[in-house]
Amino acid sequence: MKDEKNKVRENGQEPLELLHKIDAVISEKFGTRVVEPVAESIPFELHLPEITESGNPKYLSEKQLSFYLKGEADTSLQHLLPLHAAAYRKVKHLRYDFPLILNANGKMTPLRVWIDTLIESGDNDTAFLKTEALKLENYIKNDLDDATETAFIPLLDKALQKIQDDSAAQNGSMAVFEKTLSRARQSLCEQDMIISYDSDVYSVVSRFLVQNQIREALEKTVPDLAYRHASIKALIDSGETSPQKTGKSDWDTDIDFDKLNAISAALPRNDISSERMQRLKNIFATLDKWLPLQQDAVCQKLAADLWVTSVDDAKKQAAKRRQDAASFIKAYHMAGLEMANTYNPEHHDTFFNDFNISYLNDDERRLIFPVVLNIATNTPESIADMLVVFNGDDAIKIWAHEKAPLSNRDKTGIKPGIFSALSRMALAHTQVAVYQTALSFLPAQQEALRSAFAYDGPALLTIYDARDQKDASLPAWLLSGMAPEARVFANFSYNPAGDNDAGERFNLDQTPHAQTEWPMRSVDNGVIGEELPFTAVDFCAVLPEFAHHFKVVDPAEYHDKQIAFHTFIGDRQFHQQGYVPYILMADKESGLITRVLIDRALTEAAYRVLESWRMLQEMAGINNAHLEKQKTSLRNEWETEKEQALQALRDEYEAKLRQDRESLTDEIISNIAAGLLASDIVQMGGTRTSAAPAAAPVAKPAAEPEKEETVAETVAEDDDDMNFDTAYIDTPLCTSCNECRNQNDQLFLYDDNKQAYIGDVSKGTFKDLVTAAENCPVHIIHPGKPQNPDEPDLDDLMERAQKFN
Repeated sequence: MKDEKNKVRENGQEPLELLHKIDAVISEKFGTRVVEPVAESIPFELHLPEITESGNPKYLSEKQLSFYLKGEADTSLQHLLPLHAAAYRKVKHLRYDFPLILNANGKMTPLRVWIDTLIESGDNDTAFLKTEALKLENYIKNDLDDATETAFIPLLDKALQKIQDDSAAQNGSMAVFEKTLSRARQSLCEQDMIISYDSDVYSVVSRFLVQNQIREALEKTVPDLAYRHASIKALIDSGETSPQKTGKSDWDTDIDFDKLNAISAALPRNDISSERMQRLKNIFATLDKWLPLQQDAVCQKLAADLWVTSVDDAKKQAAKRRQDAASFIKAYHMAGLEMANTYNPEHHDTFFNDFNISYLNDDERRLIFPVVLNIATNTPESIADMLVVFNGDDAIKIWAHEKAPLSNRDKTGIKPGIFSALSRMALAHTQVAVYQTALSFLPAQQEALRSAFAYDGPALLTIYDARDQKDASLPAWLLSGMAPEARVFANFSYNPAGDNDAGERFNLDQTPHAQTEWPMRSVDNGVIGEELPFTAVDFCAVLPEFAHHFKVVDPAEYHDKQIAFHTFIGDRQFHQQGYVPYILMADKESGLITRVLIDRALTEAAYRVLESWRMLQEMAGINNAHLEKQKTSLRNEWETEKEQALQALRDEYEAKLRQDRESLTDEIISNIAAGLLASDIVQMGGTRTSAAPAAAPVAKPAAEPEKEETVAETVAEDDDDMNFDTAYIDTPLCTSCNECRNQNDQLFLYDDNKQAYIGDVSKGTFKDLVTAAENCPVHIIHPGKPQNPDEPDLDDLMERAQKFN
């Protein structure tokens, strides 16, 4: 091991423990991408305890049932983690979607993703590139100011300098790393910022989104703002001098000054009336106010001004935004008319005097920038303020901070979070955009968030970040990511600007395993073979405020009346039969798996969480009860129609088959009768009957009488040999219906004409013969007498066979 470490250092890499961390498998859990740490953790393997037989199962059952009903006040779960969360007991080196890079192009990119992309873009020496890139990521995290946003490029350069200063890294591969990093930097710009999970995320992200919305609206709606601004200035100055390009600004680089001079030159000096001059100055003042918004600093300041903390300030800002947008679009269009020298006061004044936001088209309404109202508390006053905003039509976006999706701190019962409950209420306001997400999922939910900001109306943005639950067993970012999995705080969005179909407006896709009640995952420990769910109870188990709802069970206290929580909650009958629910938790140090009982209060709270989740699923078209009822009804209707159609076909077939059998039987009998009647002589026993006049006697040879005697003797012998006790079939009358062969195809055989005869009677039973005789449609099977005297029920079978023999 020592030699391996020295070899690693000689190659300019970190010690072997870091390489283990780097090379660990990256997996998706709880909304984050994590690397399972290897170093700094003891050997850890989940294992089940040895179970000993309990002394008094009935007493234990009653005692635990008492806990289920009342709860317990002195439970501590600090040494345990839910089974699925056991892998996260060491979180120092885990990677997730923060820090977050805010790109000037309007995208949010996790630093983790940026580093992974950097690694994938390398041409060669991937191991070295991966090592140095992850070191770079670690340096950036350590230098990042957790309090606020930081410019990304300076932070990146600082981290790179640290790597370059590392003498062990100075080798040929370092140049390759720097070249790769240089290519990656080309996608960055000076305005890119980076924030940590612990920063003032809401304020920073709001300003970031509003700033990008301002920039995009100006670029798409008023692309020639700078030119119109300069043109109106030229008209104002036309009585004195022609405009010249005197300096360079951020917005005048594309102005055609030759064309601008032509505009002013088209007017004689001092040919502008005082009325027109005042109109031009008003237009210029408005355009001059909006033009600086194309500068980043001015745009950032306006975005900051649009962040308010009271509903009164929000409504004032919203009214100002509407008025400013209408004034600007009015000035913008008037400028176009003035530039073309086509403004007619008699015609245009009436229109522009009454101009307001109702005249704006959809693109122009993008210039009514949103106001962001930050509500940090769930006081009655703040909730009332939210309802005021919901009932209006201003583009006010409300940030609501959910401190706990389930709360039990006042000991009056487990209650859902106020803001997450309001999110569901807001869905009833069909003209309110609703956005809810755990902060760990913010990058994944950014498109829905951007759409909520762009929506021309009110929006509720509810976020759970878990930073107020500092006493939890897991860090805030991980607890936040677990909440949607546990269904206590779902990720969803609703945007009224979507399609008319409400199902298309509502989206639940960013909640993990949205198609199921609870997410099911396997626990790869060689002990638990089945998949286990991650439930609301598992989530609460890491929060000390819920500890008195749990009871750790000693293996000696296991009994048959303990049942897994997800099974217990799935069927109400277990409540009535004395069962108590449990979840599996693992010791953080030893990995020992133990059962932990849950009381009724938490069970009922989890049941309400599940019901709320089912409602959201139905809104998203998942497991919709009304749809399932309709599908069941249509399926039953279709099956009934199908069965009726099949029965009609069966009846028709059987009727046709009976008709064919009767016709065929009549035809066969007629043919046999016709054949017999067509014979000249019908021999009945030893008697001859003339069918025609007798022929004259013919002299016979002497030996002829002797021959006649021989024939007569043979016939007599045949008659003596006929035994009606032996089963037989009138084969020529067989209709080939296959009824007898369906009974026993070893006993009943077909000849070359596909007509039945009896083969070896030992291949069947007397019952087979009698049953076949009863089922034969033309009654040509004669069972005879039984060959086996020991066959069961012979008396009954012989009585049934009499009429066929």
